[in-house]
Amino acid sequence: MSVSAKINNAVDMDDLDSALELAEAWVKNDQNEHKAWSKLSFVYEVHGNYTNAVCSIKKALSIKNDYPPYYFKLGYNEYKIGNYKEAAEAFSICMTKSTLLNDGYLLNPSKIALAKCCLLSGDLEKASQALSEVPENTGTWLDGRYLAGDIKREIERRIKKAKPGVQI
Repeated sequence: MSVSAKINNAVDMDDLDSALELAEAWVKNDQNEHKAWSKLSFVYEVHGNYTNAVCSIKKALSIKNDYPPYYFKLGYNEYKIGNYKEAAEAFSICMTKSTLLNDGYLLNPSKIALAKCCLLSGDLEKASQALSEVPENTGTWLDGRYLAGDIKREIERRIKKAKPGVQI
């Protein structure tokens, strides 16, 4: 069984201390393995230690910076600690990398996550732009499930509240 599979198994068994030990040992034994750093980030995330998860995924990105899921993971962990601008930047890079690689798997989820971060940081225009081509029933997970349509309606509500009488 691979180290990654052993870590997943420990997490599945709710043995987070063993998962952390295995992930830390993997990183220690192979400092240049981006998958090890990503797995360590995952274990920190499961532990609720989002700050360390951010540090670990940044290390994975320093080794392999063309992999969109790592940017999504970075954005997610930044979001979880309330760093909405940093999260938005990571989700934006995820969108760009996904587009360049013609990989649509994370494209709409990263647009929705970007819009949510922009909404939370008060950039309603950027939030609206991020969702311009996303179907309303498309969703992603952050601290709950968010549908593009729900975020679009929240943006509209906030714009109307800020500028009464404006048609959207």
